[in-house]
Amino acid sequence: MKNFIKYGAVILLGALLAYSIAHSKQAAKSNWHLVYAHDDKGNASEGSKLDLIRAVLSGKPIRVYWAGGRVQHVTDASFLTVMKGEIFAQIQEFRGQRPSENPTTITLTDTKWTVILATNGDRALRWYAQE
Repeated sequence: MKNFIKYGAVILLGALLAYSIAHSKQAAKSNWHLVYAHDDKGNASEGSKLDLIRAVLSGKPIRVYWAGGRVQHVTDASFLTVMKGEIFAQIQEFRGQRPSENPTTITLTDTKWTVILATNGDRALRWYAQE
């Protein structure tokens, strides 16, 4: 009986250790970092476009940030294209929203909105990749 308890404890500790290692690796995978940023003309301001292309082509999840007047947005890039050294990110269609400052609220509108964001300009963007 003592051996049964001893072996059971060893197995339980081993399982807990394996779970802890797997969980910490998964948590590490959720880290996002800035890969590339550019201004509204497509001029680089931070990072490397080549590193972003590598991240896209290796299948890493990509998020894009941009500021729009009074608000800031972050979204996942759902469909990515690399063409002639530029990256194009299509985002999922979503319902439009109307921000209000007094009081600070956002309401949904009936319109639907989508966009293709690109590294060659028209708005300043910050591109993030998940490790």
